[in-house]
Amino acid sequence: MKIMKIIFTTLLSISTFIACKSSPNSTNTRDSTQLKENNNIVSQKDSGLTYLIQVPSIKADKFPIIILMHGFGSNEQDLFELKSVFPENFIVVSPRAPITLQDGAYEWYSNRDSAGVQIPNGEELSISETKVLDLIHNLENKYPIDTTKIYLGGFSQGANMSYALGLTDPNEIHGISIFSGKILSPVFKNIQKTVKLKDLKIFVGHGNADDRIPYEQAVKSVDYLKSKGIKVDFHTYNEMHHQISEQELKDFQNWLKTN
Repeated sequence: MKIMKIIFTTLLSISTFIACKSSPNSTNTRDSTQLKENNNIVSQKDSGLTYLIQVPSIKADKFPIIILMHGFGSNEQDLFELKSVFPENFIVVSPRAPITLQDGAYEWYSNRDSAGVQIPNGEELSISETKVLDLIHNLENKYPIDTTKIYLGGFSQGANMSYALGLTDPNEIHGISIFSGKILSPVFKNIQKTVKLKDLKIFVGHGNADDRIPYEQAVKSVDYLKSKGIKVDFHTYNEMHHQISEQELKDFQNWLKTN
């Protein structure tokens, strides 16, 4: 098994790459205790998930929020490096996936190989979805969150999670940002056929040289959504592999300003 992890070298001028290493069997994380605090950045556990959260230092009645979900084999510190990309009024949350591969490496769900095709574990996927939704609800009770501005974002497996949550619980989510992801096979049958889904804001970025989640799978996911009348802001990045580029982040920032 290989573990993928994004490493960000700077904040806005960011290039990413995938680090691979072996991993042992998985276990679950649990408990609910605060770990540490550093100014307005807090690491804590809630709803069965450990997460990092940055709360705005400015004053406002309500704040938009984004939940950032890391890729396979990474952890909550990974996408949290993007916190400076967001406007200063955003609450930024980065949870750790609940399944442990090894120390510092986690996943949202496992896969099994079927005739060369990776099939996600539907039960684990559902459990992770529930934990993220419970986390959002608990955060709403703790912080003055604008419930009309709840965003999800993720890279790779975290992007697949964003698709799953946004498409099956459109009443909860305002917008999703998909970095190198796809719609998983168990999600297609659970996509909500509601008017609310057509209001979901979707940003998708994918490299056409991606060798982890092939570009064709991203196109298939986007084409499916468009066939259902769902608008998608889709960006193709020439010769980009399984990573997030500086240009992609700029495109994402522009999308966020108008959505």
